[in-house]
Amino acid sequence: MRKLPNAYLVLATGFVLTAPASAQTISFVSEALYDNFLKYDYAETKDLAKSFLTLTSAILVFSLTFAEKIVDFQKSSLRIKSLMLAAWGMFIITISLAGLSICFIALAGGSAAYRQPVYLDQATSAWMLLVVAGAIFVLGLLTLVIAAGLSAFAPKPNTISSDAPPAVHKS
Repeated sequence: MRKLPNAYLVLATGFVLTAPASAQTISFVSEALYDNFLKYDYAETKDLAKSFLTLTSAILVFSLTFAEKIVDFQKSSLRIKSLMLAAWGMFIITISLAGLSICFIALAGGSAAYRQPVYLDQATSAWMLLVVAGAIFVLGLLTLVIAAGLSAFAPKPNTISSDAPPAVHKS
């Protein structure tokens, strides 16, 4: 087996690299990783999570406020009521996961600011929570739309008021 000079390192992929980087170069690269994370990844993830939290909260409040207009909650069937409750539950879960994501990205930002390598694990947790929250949010929206659709096409009960006087038939 032929030994290569110290100035070169051949990787299995065939790339030839020059001598190993100095400790100063490695330190500069790792500092740049921390700084780039704080400048881009942290800021963008935090803004995305806050916007997502606001959007989900607004849709939950809107659907709660206008439940009578969406599905006529008092008169709707048990299936439609169950779908609405499931949609609201999914929105609450989404809000919780988005809040946890904000906590994890804040932890990651603090860790990166103090140059602790654990920041990447915390950021990954925040990103995974956001993806799961997004999937549950979409399921909640679909459930809400299905409930509204079923309510719109459900047969309407006879709405004769008991306060109205009986009709008089003349012969």
